Amino acid sequence: MNFEKFDAILQEKKNYGQIKNADVVVEYQNDACGDDYVLSLKLKNGVVEEAKYTTNGCSFSILSLEILCDLLKDKPIDQLEDYITKDKFEEVVEGYPPRRINYIDTALEVMKQAQRLAKEKGAA
Repeated sequence: MNFEKFDAILQEKKNYGQIKNADVVVEYQNDACGDDYVLSLKLKNGVVEEAKYTTNGCSFSILSLEILCDLLKDKPIDQLEDYITKDKFEEVVEGYPPRRINYIDTALEVMKQAQRLAKEKGAA
């Protein structure tokens, strides 16, 4: 893992916050550690225009949600799995420590919930 990149992402937190009038809002609790996540998305014609999150989680929760938000932007909500994979997360920081790889899985689960919710709302 490149800890300089890790630290830079945590310092900037450019995607932290809430979207007013979001089209999709997912509330998620990581049962393994108790972290709470809220992911909000603004969509335009089925494409993620804006993505933000809030969390009470640890640095790896923040890292994974930051990367997720960056990866979501400008992608069709119904095709996210074609663009967003574990490898994409690891590329950003040149790998995750083996004991923290589960945070990527959690971020991907939040993404899947956002997709389901968008479909239910007819936004996908």
